[in-house]
Amino acid sequence: VSVRGTDECIDQGPAGQAIRSGRAVVCEDFSREPAFEPWRTLARERAYAGTICLPLREAGRTFGLLGLYVGAVTPTGTEELKLLQELLEWTTFPNNPGLNSVLHLDFRQSGPLAPPTS
Repeated sequence: VSVRGTDECIDQGPAGQAIRSGRAVVCEDFSREPAFEPWRTLARERAYAGTICLPLREAGRTFGLLGLYVGAVTPTGTEELKLLQELLEWTTFPNNPGLNSVLHLDFRQSGPLAPPTS
């Protein structure tokens, strides 16, 4: 999904909120999030149910965003969010202020998120 800072409604959605605040924003269920209304049809077409938006920060400023999308409504625990934020701290290379590259990570779920219940 392409998001640009010039989009009129960017500030209202999870990505815009994360970019403006410099903090992670979790939207577990797009269908229940009024601010996501402008993108709901596109998300449904791509089978996205929710997102985690993590700002990429360096020297106190946000220079990008990592958006993770899920295909099913999935609660995000504090440990998972903490692990993702630690991953971002590692990938933003704080010792390289002139960094101008893209890191592409593609995670795929190979099994159930939780053991089946009987």
